[in-house]
Amino acid sequence: MPKRGQQVRSRQRAHCPRSADHLSLACESGHWIETVEGDGKIIKLEDGSLWEVDDIDTVTTSIWLPVSNVIVCTGKMINVDDSESAAVTPVMPSRGGRGTLLPGTSGTHSIEAAANDETFIINGEIFKAKTYCFGFERGDQVRFSPAQHSAHVRRPRY
Repeated sequence: MPKRGQQVRSRQRAHCPRSADHLSLACESGHWIETVEGDGKIIKLEDGSLWEVDDIDTVTTSIWLPVSNVIVCTGKMINVDDSESAAVTPVMPSRGGRGTLLPGTSGTHSIEAAANDETFIINGEIFKAKTYCFGFERGDQVRFSPAQHSAHVRRPRY
């Protein structure tokens, strides 16, 4: 117990939520939010990792701020600054790996995450549509329009 007037140095520890299988949870601290996209549906961290937020938690994550410190545990992201948490799933890039997608390239690409018919993760990169793209979901195949120099997607014709 500290004495009156004595300063106490606080230590930040990675605290994972308790559950029946809490021993299997892997937590990683030292991360912060780079961007929040799609009304809280997609979070990008400083290391470039992308996370899809469970629909029920987007009300909370939509107001999370860039540079907020977070701890990532298996299936959960904890905003240390706001003392809030959200259920998350890592977004893994589909074939080809991160950063290999070039508008105008031939072939199709798989949508890895979609938010509000206008924000998409394709091949590990975030794209904002110029208009609403109704009905596009995770797993749909898209092709970039060769006439566009920006991220304009259309469904391939078979």
